[in-house]
Amino acid sequence: MNKDDIIVDDEDITVLCPSEAIVKGMITIIPNKKYLIMEEVDDNLLIKMFQVANKLCGSLFEALKCEGTNILIQNGVSAGQTLPSFSINIIPRYSNDGLDLSWVGKNASPQSLEENVELIHNIDKREKEEALELQKKEELESLPDEEEADDYLTKSMKRLP
Repeated sequence: MNKDDIIVDDEDITVLCPSEAIVKGMITIIPNKKYLIMEEVDDNLLIKMFQVANKLCGSLFEALKCEGTNILIQNGVSAGQTLPSFSINIIPRYSNDGLDLSWVGKNASPQSLEENVELIHNIDKREKEEALELQKKEELESLPDEEEADDYLTKSMKRLP
């Protein structure tokens, strides 16, 4: 990343036109703090990055008169990630531009899909249970200790009218 490539740089993100872009007008959004993959990125920062990406797509339509855009996230080395950090790439598209971003999908068996649905439900159930346990723990911690309660009752009995 060269300083000449940078379009915008704030406290959270850097927006740049990489010199090694796959097409003219490609824009990359990178968090200033290094995160290897998307799952590590703070939710608020991820929201900001996608909001910026959305606005930049509109700007590309106006400035380059492109017919569409692709948002490409190569999440990890196995997905083709070349930068040592998570990034969002915005690629302007034109009909017959010759850019092939397709891949061969894999079919999942109904059994594996059912297993994945079950896993998701179990995770959701476990998260709800953990939230309830945390809430109960916080409620218990907010109650006064027995000694404090006894002390309060004793003091109130000894109080003179």
